[in-house]
Parts: sequence; structure tokens; C-alpha cells
Amino acid sequence: MQRTPEAFIGEKVQITGQIISKEEVIEESGTRTDMALTAQGLSNRFYLILSYPNVLPFKEKDDVTVYGEYYFPAENQRLKEVAGKKLPGIKVAYMKKA
Repeated sequence: MQRTPEAFIGEKVQITGQIISKEEVIEESGTRTDMALTAQGLSNRFYLILSYPNVLPFKEKDDVTVYGEYYFPAENQRLKEVAGKKLPGIKVAYMKKA
């Protein structure tokens, strides 16, 4: 039986991929970084939208491993690669270079 994207909501996840775009967003509560990450799936590449609760110390094209909480759907109009798409998202708790 195949699980739908909604079936993973709230689960803790770990995934490795490449940052393809990022944007720092300044809010009243501080700065967060939104990113688009591409990762290798079973048959082809897929995209995820990530939200990191601070300024990100990594740059585009860096390979990273991300730990956080899965949610769906995620949307981001500022990141051109994923604009207008409903994709899986991760609220990042921790990230390191792969």
C-alpha cells in the first residue's frame, strides 16, 4: 500500500540534497531562511521547500543533510524554482553539510 504525502505530516525526517535556491526573510520576530532543496528519489529528482528559523550559513549548490518536521502542502512564491507548486515541506531543526 502506497502512502500519500499527507500521511507523513508531523513526522521527524532526515533527508540529504542540494540547495537550489534560498531567500532570507526578515520578520518582526527575526530572520528565517526559505529554501528549495532537490533530492534524489527512487526514480528521479524531487523538490522540497524548507524553512530554517535563522540566517542560513550555507549557500546555493551546497549539499546538506536536513533534520526536521515534515509538513504538506508547502508553497513559496518567492523561490522561482518552486513558485506556484504544492510540495512537501520541512520545518528545519538542524542542518549540516553533507
